[in-house]
Amino acid sequence: MFEKGNGTKLSTEYVEKIAKRLGLDLAALLKQVADEELKTATPPIVSVGFCPEPECPSNTAYAVAGRTFHKVTLQKGRYCAFCGEVLEPRCPACGSVLNEGACCSNCGAPYVK
Repeated sequence: MFEKGNGTKLSTEYVEKIAKRLGLDLAALLKQVADEELKTATPPIVSVGFCPEPECPSNTAYAVAGRTFHKVTLQKGRYCAFCGEVLEPRCPACGSVLNEGACCSNCGAPYVK
């Protein structure tokens, strides 16, 4: 009746037998419980990132000594609010934490190429 001596857990087989005797649709009950858990679940932690798409309006292009750079806009979430691209949460070259601007302050690589 109990799973491996655990007095707080019933075996799946035993639960299914009880549900059948009571005339309950176990699959429907489990779906209902899962739906309720989704409704009450805490929202995921929002991360910060930048859009890696050079032509996205969130990135402002400018030139320095004949080279083009893109000043990135840091955004919250997983996807860019302007174009829908997946946001980069860290420097693509070295993996360090993002900073304001166009280049990583740790390795000097441009965020957007």
